[in-house]
Amino acid sequence: MSRILFRCPQCGAQIDSLEEEHVVRCRFCSSVLLASTPGGVPGYSLAPKIQDPRRAREMILSCLSRKGLGEVSLPTPTLTHLPFWRLKAVSYRWFFGNRAMGNPDPNDLFPPPSEKARELLVRPLEHTIAASRQEGIGIKTLGTRAQVLPLSPLGPRDLQGPLMPVEVSRQEALEALQRLARCFLQPHGLTPEMVLESLVGVRLSLIFSPLWHGTARVGETEHHIFLDAIDGQEAGEATSAGTPAKSPAAKAPQEPLWGRLEFLPFRCPNCGWDLPFRPQSLLHLCPTCLRLWDGQEGRWREIPYQAASPPQGQAWEELLWVPFWCIQCRFSDGKTTLDTASELRRLAPQSNPMDPKTVGEGPCLLYVPATRLPDPKVTLAMAVRVTGAQPGLELTGFPQGAGVSAAGASLPSSDAGHLATTVLAGLLPFRNKRLLEWLGRARAQLGEAKVVFLPFSRKDIFWKELHTQATFPHSPKCPDLILKTP
Repeated sequence: MSRILFRCPQCGAQIDSLEEEHVVRCRFCSSVLLASTPGGVPGYSLAPKIQDPRRAREMILSCLSRKGLGEVSLPTPTLTHLPFWRLKAVSYRWFFGNRAMGNPDPNDLFPPPSEKARELLVRPLEHTIAASRQEGIGIKTLGTRAQVLPLSPLGPRDLQGPLMPVEVSRQEALEALQRLARCFLQPHGLTPEMVLESLVGVRLSLIFSPLWHGTARVGETEHHIFLDAIDGQEAGEATSAGTPAKSPAAKAPQEPLWGRLEFLPFRCPNCGWDLPFRPQSLLHLCPTCLRLWDGQEGRWREIPYQAASPPQGQAWEELLWVPFWCIQCRFSDGKTTLDTASELRRLAPQSNPMDPKTVGEGPCLLYVPATRLPDPKVTLAMAVRVTGAQPGLELTGFPQGAGVSAAGASLPSSDAGHLATTVLAGLLPFRNKRLLEWLGRARAQLGEAKVVFLPFSRKDIFWKELHTQATFPHSPKCPDLILKTP
């Protein structure tokens, strides 16, 4: 997780938070604010370690002297900023194939018997690529700098020098992320016949790294020297490179790429009371008026939701209410279509079927927990279990004035939709080759994502959903499950 440093808009003190945190609290004035960057990708800058132009000039002259160029004329260098795309996602890959039974002996004449198997590999991805095609600069990635050095939200008044243009498009950055996802380890002992992959939680951001640019003249030749303003190493040289922009006007064409950091008071827009302080949550349920809010677009927006009535004899206040994204889905390859709950149960029968009286009919519904659990595999397992059950829920709202305990929601609806095919792959029988071939051709058509709160009760170290009996382990490291907030 990356650290973000910015100024409190209330008192001006510095706030040190994590990039994944949407709700921040100033430790000086105790203001609680919702931070968002609507209108574009987040933009950040790294602070230069070498800030004195005279020191930068001496270091550039030292680089030139080692090249043996003779007498050099070097004016005071200028500070510029080189853009990088940062690519983040979680890669899910289902491998379907054959796994050898027992330990194969290389001296055996015949291969050992094998059985059909499937395996899921999950890999978090984070990488940076240069977003500029400036000739002569050898820095192609930031390495671990984005993780270990604090970032500052990009602002026109915060930088000491101009920005180099962003010449690598957003689409090219996404293609680079897809190539990175393919560089994946294979499952041990499994010979894959089909691989089903999906990228979930794709996040792009721009990070500008500081460079000192010096134009040295040796006779009739100009040498453009780039010095890394963080570690002081030479970043590249070009004899015919175009000079980076020296005017702030060069930033104007780049501004629509990223959004500016904006703040909202973290109070319920309806009743004015404080909302639960869960820094990473995207949705916020007011405990007083029981309205659900989202502020990621730079303004508060009420989100309609429903809650599944608890089983008879269970009080609303005694349960943990976990938000799920409920999405009507349709899978089709042009010939065969899956769009009803009964068809899903026929193609993917459950080993622990529900009581027929509690089974839902109608369209096929995808259930993905909006609470981001620490292990992505557990999040997927919960989605597979609840979606496979297709429960018939009696949906209503929370009783007025009920003191319900609700978990946070840090998984956006777009991520839930991207998991649709991955969830279906976890439901279908993996020994049915014909069904897997259909799955590889099928495309998902998704309806509008709706929020449904499902009831959970604590059983030892697990939370159990009361309608489907799906469970997940309790984790004190999960920010969305912190019920008592300061």
